[in-house]
Amino acid sequence: MAKRVVLIDDLDDSEGAETIRYAVDGQEYEIDLSEKNAERFRTMLKEFIDASREAERPSAALQPTRSGRRQSIGTLNAKACEALRGYLRLSVARLDAR
Repeated sequence: MAKRVVLIDDLDDSEGAETIRYAVDGQEYEIDLSEKNAERFRTMLKEFIDASREAERPSAALQPTRSGRRQSIGTLNAKACEALRGYLRLSVARLDAR
């Protein structure tokens, strides 16, 4: 029997479209977002990502997992971290106001 997994947006509880994985200061995170919120997430970080360089990854990070797929986790520089923190603070404040 097939099972269907439904993602729920972690910001507004709408139906999620994707899980975004990222890392900040060596800590890995993931968040489920709707298409709209995923676009907002990427738009807010675009300036910082465009100014960033790809980090060298240890060879173990590029090894295939059991599923045969490579794992890819982006890293954010200090400016991007602060932008993300600000975005998340605003999002939490809006949720608290509900």
